[in-house]
This record gives sequence, structure tokens and C-alpha cells, in this order.
Amino acid sequence: MNKLKLLETLITKDIPVYVHYGITHRCNLKCRMCGVWKTGNKNTELTTRQIYQMAEVLSKLGTQVISIGGGEPLIRDDIHLVVKAFIDKGISVRLLSNGVISHRERLDKVLEAGVSNFSVSLDTLDEKLQDDIIDMPGAFGQVMETFYYLAPILKKKNGLGIINTVVSAANLHSLDEMIEFAENLEFYVSFVPLELHQFSGKVLGCTETMSDLNFSKEDRMTAKRVFNQLVQMKKQGRNIFNSSTFLKAAGKYLAGEPFDWNCLAGTLYFSVSPEGRVSLCHRYLGYTEEGNEWNITDPDFIEVFHSKKYRDSVQDIQRRCRACLRPCWAEISNLFTDPPSLVEMVKIQTSRELLRR
Repeated sequence: MNKLKLLETLITKDIPVYVHYGITHRCNLKCRMCGVWKTGNKNTELTTRQIYQMAEVLSKLGTQVISIGGGEPLIRDDIHLVVKAFIDKGISVRLLSNGVISHRERLDKVLEAGVSNFSVSLDTLDEKLQDDIIDMPGAFGQVMETFYYLAPILKKKNGLGIINTVVSAANLHSLDEMIEFAENLEFYVSFVPLELHQFSGKVLGCTETMSDLNFSKEDRMTAKRVFNQLVQMKKQGRNIFNSSTFLKAAGKYLAGEPFDWNCLAGTLYFSVSPEGRVSLCHRYLGYTEEGNEWNITDPDFIEVFHSKKYRDSVQDIQRRCRACLRPCWAEISNLFTDPPSLVEMVKIQTSRELLRR
């Protein structure tokens, strides 16, 4: 990554240093807290050639890191070409997978293309419960195979392995087990609070499937206590990827208490949909709440991003948005606005380098 560009971002906070690209909404799972898979459409996704154009645009904007998720990114048979397009432009790639990989050769090609940072989803080490959450009997064993396959490869590449764990009422009492599992793999855990505000409506279309994952009043108080314990475990040097600042906010969020963080969505980071549409985050279709026709492959988007109209629209949405606590957004904000979080991230990078010498 370009250290000068990161320093400029730290000072100006005006460069989209991080982008989340939902390359496809198609998925081989039907996780009960996610309805993205219901909207998958292969015919509307960006082509490989269009993604090359996207990489060019992001490079000119100064993007340093892109997370490619879905859906399941490894469903696309061109995924190795996609990641190479970004890597060739000097953009670091992190691939987000559910770990149920039927095309192992695609994973190998992605690794060969230069990807060394992976996030794999796992909510519990209870096989029956995990299969129930992701709605696929027998999938737990496949996810375990992926972890044990990736671990030695990432270690050799000096890469970063992250376990994404959605914290719900179902796994609230077993988060310490996930940390121990991660440490045995030399991975880190990123704890993702269940998005409570999403399930009062039909945003994700999964209200009917996750009632037993939601939090009772008692669970809410337990969640705050558990996240405070995670803060202490973080201080002890355990393999927790989240910042202490995020963990404290997450405890308040799950307890139903006021929490605060400086959301810089739309400027410091933004989302790109499978169709290439740019939005502040996954909740919006475009840079205005009503959506727009601007596509990341359009060279004019660079001009749009720097325009007053765009910035005014971003600020308007931020003022009206019902705040979430997505780690991908909140942690990037913390990294560039909260010095203790920056120090903690530097410690993670330093400890990884020391361990692998």
C-alpha cells in the first residue's frame, strides 16, 4: 500500500481509502440473518472487463484496500482475474467467503493471483447450531476444511486470516471459544453485532427466520457484559481484530444504549453493488437515498466524487441515517479518527510480523 496516500488520508480524511465491493449477491447458503441471497442476479453483475475499468477508477481515486464480498465471491468463475485487476493497480484485496467452497481450484487461483488476506464466516463451533444458522446441514465440516486449508498458506504468505462472527443470542455465551480457535489457526476474530435495527422491517427480508437469534432484555445486558470482557481480553493481547473503541460501542449498541462513532461513509469509504452502483453503504442504492445512475466504471465518477453535489448529498444522508455499527465502516473510521484504534492496529501488524519470522 502507498504509505504517503495513507498519511494524506489520515490528515484530510477525504480519500476513499477503503471500498467494499459486493461482487455478487448470489450465494450457496441461506443464512438466517441475511437476505442478500434473495436478490442475486448473474445477468446484472459487472463483467470482468468492467471490473478492470473499476480498478482503474479506484486507483485514480486513491483507494488502498478493497474487500470483495457477496453473496459468495467464489461463485464467480472469473474471481482470480478480478482480484488480479485490483492487485495490479496496487490495491490490497481482502476476500470475504462463507467457507463452503465447492470449487477449490478457484480458491487456489485466487491465492496464486496474490490474495493473502481472507475473512471466513463462522458463528459458532457447535456443528448443529452452525448448520442451522446457515441453513445447510453438513456445511460445518466444509467450513472447517477451508480454515485448515487456508491457515498454513496464509502463514507462509505472511497474510491475515480473520474469522467473521455475527454475535447473536445463539452464540453470545461462547465467544471465548471462537477466540481460542482463531489463535490455534493464527487467525483473528472480528465480532459483528447482529444488526438489530434492520429487522423491524423488510430491509434484508429475513425477519421471519431469525427470531431466535434476536436479543431479549436479559440478553441485551449480558451482551454488554460480554463485550466489556472482550475489551479486557483485547488488552491482554488475545487475537481480537476489533478495536477496543468498537467493542465498547458494540456493547452499548446491543444493550440498547446510546452509542456514537464518526461515520465517514461516502468519503473515507463507500460500497459498490454487483451492478457497479456506488453508495454510502449497503443500505442505499446510490449516493442519494433515492438512488442514482452513477456507476463506478464511469470515468466521470471521479469528477462526481469530488463535486459539491455529491458531498452535500453525502452529508444529508449521514444526518438522517439511523446509525448502524458495521465493523467494516466503523473500524475504518476508528482507524483514521481514533488514535488508540490506530495504535492497536499497528500492534496487530507488528505481532503478526514477529510471529512469522
